[in-house]
Amino acid sequence: VFSLFFVLLEKPLSHLSHQLLHTSYYPRPRKPPIALKAPTQAVATVMDSDSSNSVCIVFGTQSGTAAQAAKEIKVELLHFIGRSKAQPEPEVRIVAGNAMSPERLLSMLNGALATIFVTSTFGEGEFPETMLKLYEYLESCGDQDFSGRFAVFGLGSSMYAAGDQFNQAARMLDKRLGEIGGSRIIEVGLGDDQAAELYRGELDKFMEKLEPKLFGQSAGASFIDPPEPLYRISLAAGSHGRHFRPVPPNYHFVTLQLAKSMVSEGYHRPASMFSFSLANTGLKYDVGDHLAVLPRNPEIAVNKILALYAPAIEKTQLLSVEAVDHFSTSPFPSTLTAGEMLEQYLDLCARPSRGFFKQLYLFATTAESRAKLRVLFDRENPNVSQDAFELYTGTHTYVDVLCDFAKDSLPPFEYLLSMIPTICPRLYSIASSPLGAAEDQLDLLVVSNKWKDAAKQERVGLATQYLFGAEVGERVAVQIKTGILQPPANPETPVLMFGLGTGVAPFRGFLQHRQALKRNGAKLGPATLYVGFRHEMNDYYLQHNYQTWIEEGVLTAVRPVFSHDSLKEWGGKLYFISDLIAEHPEDMFNALIHHDEAEGKHKSDVHVYYCGPAMGIPETIQTAMEGALASTGMVSVCGSCSCSCLPRIGRDLSSSPPSYSVFRHKNRPTCSWNVWSMSKIASTPSAFRHRLPRFCDARSMCFYIQEALAQFHQYLFKRSLLFRAWFRHKQYRKKSQLVYREETQQCRITFLFYSSSPFVESLGVSVGSIWRLFVADLFGGGRDFEGCFRIIINIASLVVVNLWH
Repeated sequence: VFSLFFVLLEKPLSHLSHQLLHTSYYPRPRKPPIALKAPTQAVATVMDSDSSNSVCIVFGTQSGTAAQAAKEIKVELLHFIGRSKAQPEPEVRIVAGNAMSPERLLSMLNGALATIFVTSTFGEGEFPETMLKLYEYLESCGDQDFSGRFAVFGLGSSMYAAGDQFNQAARMLDKRLGEIGGSRIIEVGLGDDQAAELYRGELDKFMEKLEPKLFGQSAGASFIDPPEPLYRISLAAGSHGRHFRPVPPNYHFVTLQLAKSMVSEGYHRPASMFSFSLANTGLKYDVGDHLAVLPRNPEIAVNKILALYAPAIEKTQLLSVEAVDHFSTSPFPSTLTAGEMLEQYLDLCARPSRGFFKQLYLFATTAESRAKLRVLFDRENPNVSQDAFELYTGTHTYVDVLCDFAKDSLPPFEYLLSMIPTICPRLYSIASSPLGAAEDQLDLLVVSNKWKDAAKQERVGLATQYLFGAEVGERVAVQIKTGILQPPANPETPVLMFGLGTGVAPFRGFLQHRQALKRNGAKLGPATLYVGFRHEMNDYYLQHNYQTWIEEGVLTAVRPVFSHDSLKEWGGKLYFISDLIAEHPEDMFNALIHHDEAEGKHKSDVHVYYCGPAMGIPETIQTAMEGALASTGMVSVCGSCSCSCLPRIGRDLSSSPPSYSVFRHKNRPTCSWNVWSMSKIASTPSAFRHRLPRFCDARSMCFYIQEALAQFHQYLFKRSLLFRAWFRHKQYRKKSQLVYREETQQCRITFLFYSSSPFVESLGVSVGSIWRLFVADLFGGGRDFEGCFRIIINIASLVVVNLWH
């Protein structure tokens, strides 16, 4: 073993080293993307047409927001082209990232005038499904495989800025395109859905910089004619009744079977368990998956729009919809009624954007209305402050604005499809297991989303308003999305779960899954659940289920917290899960550390999950867990060891948690994800590679590696631990390489990652925890890749080879 180790150190790239070390991985299979599938008929047309005078917009989206941003970019480019009088007039195309094979798409982009990439960041800093394969292909490209001009705009959330995850997919795509020969037009744009205008504020700044450089000229500020609409509408023969509903493209209809209230009668925050029938739909789901629900607008909003266009447009009138750009997909069925278009597809109740006011301005016929609209989209207008704009848009929807300006600024009906965004699906964690629920049944636990706007008027979220107003038997358009939260493959693995409010939903599925396994004779490991609610008497979701699960041995313990019930005891301060952990640290210790009687030692192979809002709550729970372990005499969750190097590594690499892990996600209408891990998790290999370029300085990375390994060796030799390693030849995968270019030097760090059957048989709990911690801190932004990448050899079970040029 030691001789092999020294061979690797002395000749890391030798033939022997190459034979010893190989990479394989076993990711959880991803379901094919079903949101915004690429058009098959358009692919041949795209490849056969000349793209030399075209601007291509390539988007990658998970829920449809990036597709909407791509549409807004196209409209803005058409505005600019019309004002600049560019000749010959460039064509603007929108293409999904999975519209064709990556090779063919890159070939088309190489010949284009320029390419604008728009991508969201999904999961733990990962690419959305419609962009993932393209990025993986770009990773395999050489230095000169892409010769086009490009710009990248990302959509992310600053709520997940920890671990350098904010717009990570966009930043990585921008970097990679530059590395393979692309010419960057401007720096990457970073949209933030936590901003007042969501991503649109940054998008406006991005376009202001991009457009003059894109076409080599500036455009005047005058607005004369509106650009061509993105969709053409024609009246189809005949009409249909109010119940005619074609299935939205790439969706399925499921039937609402039951809606059961989960709160006390009259409580101001309604919450219900919705049960849907999947019978005869062909839909299947796994425990931990999500349901994407496509909500509908309230009928009153639809009727207001129809009243503006009556009698030319009637609710039951059949319309045919065709995309003007034959390269792009259409979110609308080819034929549908006017009422269905307004109710199911156009986001009439959303907050209006500046781009909408700019387009509406083009249809204004009076100086008064043009002046009113101009101040609503012109950021540099001194007469309107940002606060005034936010006050107006915060109290008005698209419907309200159209009604206000209907007299002299009403656009043609077909322009509504270009001006108003389409409804995006809302993602909810599935609160059931296919093993434990009734046959062909799927459950959702949803709380009504209510708030008061700046005018003190109560508002209700579109999706929850739709669900809570739906009657039993209602057909709901849905998609099944693969989730990240999933129970351990081995049911004997201990589980620790944190659920806040409706964040308990996926853990209901977990416990149903465990219950079904238990009844089939499986042996279960311990499972502890921490839950947080506001009031015990009002919103203690699933209260009567917990005791049943405990009695059946499915759940070991439930630790509830009621934040608003202890205000007097805590001097007006809310009582959170972190406070409960600090008050009873022994409960946390017992949940994290258990005694293995077979091996006669403490183990900490627990899987830790979190589901709920972000807002710093997982970090607070993490800190409380560390404090609980310290107060019980444990420095970290590495067994009974008190290795002094752990806190230091955790501090040096502060972007990752120092000692344990949590799977977490934000349980909100548009799900975001942030994953930590303490033990084996399933992950895509691309997600691991995405984490590598976290260090902007190669020299500092080598410093961390050398210092940590030195401390690691010292600890192991002090413990006199013996290891026995063996190797199994697996599928060859070429090593990942990261190239760091600096002004005065070029550094190349080549990381060799290897995975196979267990390489180190005698790894004790202490040692295993240390190397998991080191790998998570160094490469994962908090993710432990033991399950996907066992980075190994010998003493550190990790080999990092650095070559300085």
